[in-house]
Amino acid sequence: MEEFTVEEVIGYQIEIIRASGVEEDQGLEGRLLNPGNLDFVITASNDISDPFKRAAFVLHGLVTGHPFVQGNKRIAFLLAALILLRNDTSLQAPMRRTTAWYGKLPKAGSCGKNY
Repeated sequence: MEEFTVEEVIGYQIEIIRASGVEEDQGLEGRLLNPGNLDFVITASNDISDPFKRAAFVLHGLVTGHPFVQGNKRIAFLLAALILLRNDTSLQAPMRRTTAWYGKLPKAGSCGKNY
């Protein structure tokens, strides 16, 4: 099982933000809002051997814990996909279902009961 480091994850987040082209993202590359959450999620996830459980843990922990100022859902989905791909597996769903599901996720800055 390949482990992530906090530094590696921050590097991925920087790449995601730079590639986004979203004006409100610019200047927020690598900016942490809750660094303790990032450290906890990465460290704890490295001890989970089952790739599906590990991917779910990382996805949930980063989306709900908001370690970064911007790009938490994007980095969470990237890491979950990497965990599965590095273990020769993946999840597949029709694009229309994925898009509909993603659209139901809480928007950045909202604190509704959807969490």
